[in-house]
Amino acid sequence: MSLKKIKQIFTYNIALDAHCLGEKKGGNETYILELIKHLPILLNQPNYTIYHTKKHNYTTPQNLNWSSLKIANPWLRNSLIFPYYLKKDKIDLIHFQYFCPPLCPAKVILSIHDLAWKQIPPLFSVKEKLYFSLIKLSLKRAQKIITAAQTIKNDILKYFPQITEDKIEVIPYGADHLLPYMEQAAQEESATIKKYNIPQDYLLFVSNLNPKKNFSFCIDTFSILKKEADFKNLKLIVVGNWCCPKYRSKIKHKIITQGLNQEIIFLNIPQHHPTELICLYKNARMLLYPSFYEGFGFPPLEALSCGTPCISSNTGALPEILEDSALLISPTDQKEFLQNIKALYNNTELKNKLISSGQQKIKKYKWTGTAQKTVQVYQQVLTETKKQI
Repeated sequence: MSLKKIKQIFTYNIALDAHCLGEKKGGNETYILELIKHLPILLNQPNYTIYHTKKHNYTTPQNLNWSSLKIANPWLRNSLIFPYYLKKDKIDLIHFQYFCPPLCPAKVILSIHDLAWKQIPPLFSVKEKLYFSLIKLSLKRAQKIITAAQTIKNDILKYFPQITEDKIEVIPYGADHLLPYMEQAAQEESATIKKYNIPQDYLLFVSNLNPKKNFSFCIDTFSILKKEADFKNLKLIVVGNWCCPKYRSKIKHKIITQGLNQEIIFLNIPQHHPTELICLYKNARMLLYPSFYEGFGFPPLEALSCGTPCISSNTGALPEILEDSALLISPTDQKEFLQNIKALYNNTELKNKLISSGQQKIKKYKWTGTAQKTVQVYQQVLTETKKQI
């Protein structure tokens, strides 16, 4: 984008919905955090407002225009609070994830990361399906829709045929957010290993813990692996937040039933402590990511940025994003999963090949590029608005 075009945006009031900060929402939180870090470089800060609902411990650029909505309830926030604040603050354009107020007085950019509730409905409750069904109204209300992969764009067009193709922009997200912390992580590595008592030989699972992530499949496969003498000392480290107490109880019961309560280690690594996460990635044998469906998949790319190979599922946007930089398996084929774990564990040549491919892959996904393309979408919507006046 030219400097002249960027300056045109400076005359508008632009806002970002950052209510997910502090909610431990994984990829949603990473996406918003990185936009907060990179968009101010391209936008005029006094005209750029960030709406939030919770306190957080993330490091963000100084002197940003934060506005607290104070009400976390999504129904009240979207139906009453947001329209009031947007009108009061004279916002011209606001960027949401998934949902926007039905009576939004500003132009809307809507990011849709995936359509999991459409693709794998058995994993969602009736209440969750009802909640997500409201996205249809937000898709219609938005001037532009952003998604990270062509796969998800195709899904949107499939499930919502009333949405036109030119309304959806494919803007790949960045995957270089851990790179600035690599040197510090190396300096703190010994302390991190000691702090969490990290074992020498382990597989790693990084993800919020909900049925979609297919962690139960990992447990069953790991249980079979542990019966072999070669993997007697192997551990499985899990980093993620539980979706609900019911699912946590179910998984804990499975682990105890299979006699793995000393073999599977759960670590609470805060998302705002990237150096500790880097240490876990770097020292792992591999990352296991057999998710049923993803719209992008940050953990596999994070692992690759740390020089750690990955076994990922071959569903959703993961094949499009990862291509040949990871071993791709069916999220329901246990035999295939087990074979790939063994192959990657024992084959140094295969491991080095994936790491090398992964290092090249990371260069393709930069947050500066994501921010620039996002601002171009803002500029397009605002310019079209100006022409219509």
